Amino acid sequence: MPFDPYFGQAIGLNTKYRVLEDSTKAVDIAAVVYAGRAVSLEASGANAGMLLDAGSVGNVRPYGLAKFNKNTYIDETSGAYGAYGSGQGTVVMNGIVSVQANAFVTDAGTEVIVPTFDASFLTAAVGAPVYVNLTAGASFGQLTTTLVSSGAGQNDQTLLGYLNALPADVNSPAEIRVAL
Repeated sequence: MPFDPYFGQAIGLNTKYRVLEDSTKAVDIAAVVYAGRAVSLEASGANAGMLLDAGSVGNVRPYGLAKFNKNTYIDETSGAYGAYGSGQGTVVMNGIVSVQANAFVTDAGTEVIVPTFDASFLTAAVGAPVYVNLTAGASFGQLTTTLVSSGAGQNDQTLLGYLNALPADVNSPAEIRVAL
């Protein structure tokens, strides 16, 4: 397969050891999901059981970490641009994974970096709990070690796992033990 310069330059999740994954599931057609970010299952309606970004669901337990990208740059499950391709995705539900920022190159040749976790990972202790950031702003939907137990951005139900190894910066890999 020839190198495609518009394909993802860095994928946000790599499995380091044996992990538990679910079967391939349908992804909500309107969802934007990046590899290494938490996903949840649609709770009700016509799309019940479909995967979507955990940040859009709110303060509920995540289903796992996305092992695929489904966004406006490319759907890496099928290689299709814009139309979301197959609409299928696989999720890591348990195990040790490496997460890092996703990097894409647009048709215009501009590199776009989509962070997987926020700056709290840089100062956290090894073994710190990992949650989904639900505070409005640039870090919304990213993984975080910051617990918000009440009020706006409450994320106390989004525990995803634990931080095993700290990253050098927000674009470098961090190791997480997913424990759902």
